[in-house]
Amino acid sequence: MDQLFRTVLMIFTVVACGAQATPSATAEKIRSTPVTIYPNFDLRDTAMVAIFNGFAREEDALVVSYVDAFKGSFRVADLGVTRGQVWIYVSSAANLGQTYRKNIEGARGLVYVPGKGMGANLRYVAGQLAEEAKALRMPLIVGLNGRDTWSLSNVAEITRNGDMITICASRELRGPAPAFRTHVEKIIRVARETNPAIKVELALIAIRAKAERAPMLKHAVDNIDLADRIAIYCDQDAESLESLKALLAGLRPEGALASVVDPVTAPAASDAFQ
Repeated sequence: MDQLFRTVLMIFTVVACGAQATPSATAEKIRSTPVTIYPNFDLRDTAMVAIFNGFAREEDALVVSYVDAFKGSFRVADLGVTRGQVWIYVSSAANLGQTYRKNIEGARGLVYVPGKGMGANLRYVAGQLAEEAKALRMPLIVGLNGRDTWSLSNVAEITRNGDMITICASRELRGPAPAFRTHVEKIIRVARETNPAIKVELALIAIRAKAERAPMLKHAVDNIDLADRIAIYCDQDAESLESLKALLAGLRPEGALASVVDPVTAPAASDAFQ
């Protein structure tokens, strides 16, 4: 991590503490909070698994999309994840039929983010997945993207059956910091009114523009008190992977990325609830 990014992290940590916590307490919270990586691409034959293995602790997670996980030849063990957990992003309970059980053996969590226009079906599908997750002895991580986070009824429905909610307020991440926190707090309040045991995963984006990376990290530092986990959404291009590594280095400043290979030259690589 370059010196400017490190300095920005230190300043943000001190400012975020205020009267509620010491800088050291906030820094420790940042370091100890588990991280989940949500790649927007097929993990096989990419450097992402090597990047994940380079920083992951036992409670960190790497998410595999249903588009890839439920192809006939996919197996969790073949990914090569040696540290942390693998979670599977599912679109419906149909993904979890007996035909595909071998595909997800070894996974430690199920992720469900509904598509647009679910309406009255949202509670039904989420309920089905909650039953499947319980049978598989995995947590169900539920989420809402973008504009759907503004529907408090959707927030209530999706959290009713989940163990954790992932909040990805992509538009608000690019706006004023106070507005982002207010929006996230409102979602959390509704989620916990519906399900008091729900945990919170706060999502960031591995943004391509270098100038926007420090503000993205600032959102994590300023709001770490609200989060049980941090999620990072990432694309496959070199700029996104560079941004991902910068965010991870900011969240794990003790040097957890020392063994991470360069994403451009790397060879191919095919209970936070306890």
